[in-house]
Amino acid sequence: MRRPGRLLLAGALALGCATAPPLQLNRTALRRTRPGSISGVVARAPRFRVDAAGVGLIFGPLAVAVEDGIDEARLKPVGLRDPAQAITEQLLDDMAKHFALRILDADDVDEGAHPSLVLRVETTRWGVANGLQSGVGILYEARLTLRDARSNAVLVEGLCVVHPVDGDSLEVLARGGRARLQEEVEGVTDYCLDDYRHRVLGL
Repeated sequence: MRRPGRLLLAGALALGCATAPPLQLNRTALRRTRPGSISGVVARAPRFRVDAAGVGLIFGPLAVAVEDGIDEARLKPVGLRDPAQAITEQLLDDMAKHFALRILDADDVDEGAHPSLVLRVETTRWGVANGLQSGVGILYEARLTLRDARSNAVLVEGLCVVHPVDGDSLEVLARGGRARLQEEVEGVTDYCLDDYRHRVLGL
C-alpha cells in the first residue's frame, strides 16, 4: 500500500459537545440489536481543487481539467475517482463479513427492502495543496457516519484528514501527469480506508 506523500495529519476531530456521536463503534452493543442488512451512501464529491502556489502555471490545462471535475461522471475523463466510493464499497464488505449482514444495493431498496444499517462516506475536501514543510501533495478530508436506520441513531462518526507535509516538488508531480495524480489519490484512499476500518469501526 502506498502511503500518501509523507503527510500525516489524520484522525478523529471531536466537536466538543455532549451529544456528539461516538468516535468508535460499540460492536458488542450493535450485535445485541441483531442487524440483518446494511447499505451504503456516497455523497456527491466537491470540486477537486488545485490550490497550491504555481500549480496552474506548471500543470496548465491539466489543472483546469482536474478542477472542472465536480462529480463522478465528469472526473472519469481525467482519470480521478472520488475516494469515498472505493472506501464505502470495501467497508460494506468488511461490515457484512464481520456482522453477518446482507448488503442491500439500490435495486434492493427500490424494490422495498429496508436496511438495518446505513453507512455514509462523504468527501468534504480534496485537491492538490502545498506541503506544510515543502513540496506539494494531495489534501483529503472525509467524514464517515454509520446510522441505525431502525432507530435513526448515529452509531459512530469519524473524520479522516490528510494534509501533505513534505511531498515531491511541483515539477515532479506535474511530470507524472494524470497517472501520478491518480496514484496519489489512491494513496489517501488506502490510508483513510485503513483508518476508518480500524480506528472508527474497530474491524
